[in-house]
Amino acid sequence: MTVLHRKLFGIYTLLLITTLACVTNTPVAQRATVRPTRTPLATFTNTPLPPTATPVPSATPTPIVTETPTDTPTPPPTDTPPPTEIPTDTPQPTSPPAAPPPTAPPPPTDTPEPTVAPAPVDVSPLATPTNTAVPGSPPGVYQPRETNSQANCAHLGVTGYVKDGDDGNDPRLPGVTIQVTGDEDGFRGPFLTTTNDKGEYGMVIGEYGSIPDRVEFVAEIIGEGVKTKDRPKWSFNDNCNDDDALQIMNIIWSKVE
Repeated sequence: MTVLHRKLFGIYTLLLITTLACVTNTPVAQRATVRPTRTPLATFTNTPLPPTATPVPSATPTPIVTETPTDTPTPPPTDTPPPTEIPTDTPQPTSPPAAPPPTAPPPPTDTPEPTVAPAPVDVSPLATPTNTAVPGSPPGVYQPRETNSQANCAHLGVTGYVKDGDDGNDPRLPGVTIQVTGDEDGFRGPFLTTTNDKGEYGMVIGEYGSIPDRVEFVAEIIGEGVKTKDRPKWSFNDNCNDDDALQIMNIIWSKVE
């Protein structure tokens, strides 16, 4: 029991005793009995006790939280590496390649006897046999005035010119078409060429050694109103060093009528 409770208990006990005393002294209807006069006791006035103050809990002051400034960490200084020098490779001078060992001279060989080069042939190296249509010849009668063979170790062909007449002083005739044909498959042609503005012509029929000597060729003048007399015939051979070598057939034509 606390001190406060003890005080309250004592006050309540004193009040109870006082109340009982007052009740006892209350007059009760009874027979009259002469009693000695009593001195009335002093009455007590109940003085209300002031209410006990209820202790009010004092407000506990809320501590003010002071934000502690945080130190921003300073990054440690980084050491900047010095620039690295890139070594420059200086190219070493290259030594010149070693000289190849001397080669042994080839053994002597039998030198063949020099051959006489054939005379140049009046044949266009680009003339190739075609079946392209060519202008028609001037109408008339043509015949070979002269024929001769020539050696050529590169090509086989036909050359010549056409004269407008049978006399030696007659002019040459341009625009005359000459046709050559063979009598065996693969060489039948026809192979065509036309005289130029100088009355000359020439064409290649094949390369040297590409035509068997058994193939026979014939030449003629063709065109509307044209007739050929005595058409020349020949076969190529494959030896350009023989005295009778025939790789180029040269035909001189004359328009006789």
